[in-house]
Amino acid sequence: MKAEEWDRAAPGWERQRERTQVFAGPVSRRMVELLRPQASWTVLEVAAGPGETGFLAAGSVERLISTDYSPRMVEVARRRAAELDLQNVELVVMDAQRLDLPDGAVDGILCRWGYMLVDDPAAALAEARRVLRPGGRLVFAIWAEAERNPWATILGRILVERGHVEPPEPAAPGMFTLADRELLEGLVRGAGFGDLSAEDVELTAPYRDVDDFLGVQLDMAAQTGVIVQALPAEEYEEVRAELARRFERFRSGEALLLPGVSRIVTAS
Repeated sequence: MKAEEWDRAAPGWERQRERTQVFAGPVSRRMVELLRPQASWTVLEVAAGPGETGFLAAGSVERLISTDYSPRMVEVARRRAAELDLQNVELVVMDAQRLDLPDGAVDGILCRWGYMLVDDPAAALAEARRVLRPGGRLVFAIWAEAERNPWATILGRILVERGHVEPPEPAAPGMFTLADRELLEGLVRGAGFGDLSAEDVELTAPYRDVDDFLGVQLDMAAQTGVIVQALPAEEYEEVRAELARRFERFRSGEALLLPGVSRIVTAS
């Protein structure tokens, strides 16, 4: 998604903040644990979106620089930082591939679900290496393999099968671009990092029903949700019915519990 697309999505991300954090919170918390922030540190969050991951670290460090290349996402984060009364946070519009910081400016970097979406992840990782001080730590999250994330893939597959969207290009930026472990390791080591490790975190996305799921997708301007909304009424109902059928195996009582797996990578 381009910056203007994320700008359009920002209000929905703000409205869905609490719900998103129920799903994403385990990843954010584990990322901060693995960063092991110190009181004297300056920490940079890249592709911060609403800023929640970095804000978890803010109370443990001297300075947090929260960045995103969408100006409206930065404003969302700014409002949240004010709600939390965070006094040591700078909120800046910045592209992960061109960080406007001097060499060795930060002690740690966080990036939750950002590097797989940039045009050039190698450039973004090289920039992270450049702005980290010697011995600094990078912790970032990506999505594990598509088949382990039905919460994110089932609707897209239905749309592809019915001819509403083209199959994704394997090399194009996207949720699962960095799920290949060999590719990921090559990019991280190629950027100059060592001490590389990775761990998977299992997640659950709870929804009341398929309409609840589609409503959230549309509110957060997810591309698949927008495509579904634009369908003629009869086709919409057919897609919705097929989605409900495939989601049924994830029903637990009155709720749908859609599983996912995120991978957290740590390097120094």
